[in-house]
Amino acid sequence: MTKKHLFLSSLLFVLFAGIPLGFSLFQGNMKDSVIISLILIAVLGVTLTDYLKNKRA
Repeated sequence: MTKKHLFLSSLLFVLFAGIPLGFSLFQGNMKDSVIISLILIAVLGVTLTDYLKNKRA
C-alpha cells in the first residue's frame, strides 16, 4: 500500500463514516456516536498498521 492509497482509503472511510456520525450527533444519540467513533478509530488503526507493516517489508 502506498502513501497515496493510505490517504485515499482513510479519506473515503472518514467521509462515509462521518455522515452517520454527524447525524447521530445532530440527533443527540451519544451512545451511537461513541460506537461509530470507536469503529472509525479501529478501522483507521488497522489500515495504518497494515501500511506500516508493508512499508517495512
